Amino acid sequence: MQSINLIFMYPVTMLPASKAIEEALGITALLPSVALRLCIIGSMTVTGMLLPSFEFLQSLTGSLTMFTALSMPPYAYWLLRINETGAAHKAWLWFVLVFGLACTVFSTTQTIYNKIQD
Repeated sequence: MQSINLIFMYPVTMLPASKAIEEALGITALLPSVALRLCIIGSMTVTGMLLPSFEFLQSLTGSLTMFTALSMPPYAYWLLRINETGAAHKAWLWFVLVFGLACTVFSTTQTIYNKIQD
């Protein structure tokens, strides 16, 4: 079942990256867009097959991304609105920040632990 999920989620997750590359290269027509996306998929497939620790690198990248996804937004918001937030709002922002840091530490530790066990 996970394979089906990956197959259907891949185009969704790759759309922003492929659109950014197309825009940077000035590609607007359909055929060059399809060719570029196939090249991106092919290069990612070859990289995944040739890189010996690709799964570990992906897991580590994902676990470290938790910090950016969970901790940075409330901290940046707090810094921008430091004088305008109430005590309860500040407490909530700090809770989310600490939760994000805890998730980052936990998932990174799990990733490294699993790699050591293999």
